[in-house]
Amino acid sequence: MDVFVLAFFCAVYVQVNSTVAIASEVLKLQGVYDPKRVIGVTTLDIVRANTFIAQAKVVIGIVV
Repeated sequence: MDVFVLAFFCAVYVQVNSTVAIASEVLKLQGVYDPKRVIGVTTLDIVRANTFIAQAKVVIGIVV
């Protein structure tokens, strides 16, 4: 299997923790694993980030 070693792998999935771990192991087996290029994103992360930013800006009128 040929892989592009400079590609990013971004898992956007409900069970992102296990998906990222599996993807990391596959990349390790291929000899192209770079922890800086494997990213996991969940909706919960986005909600937390939005809440943090809203609180930091003291946004009024936005449900957070």
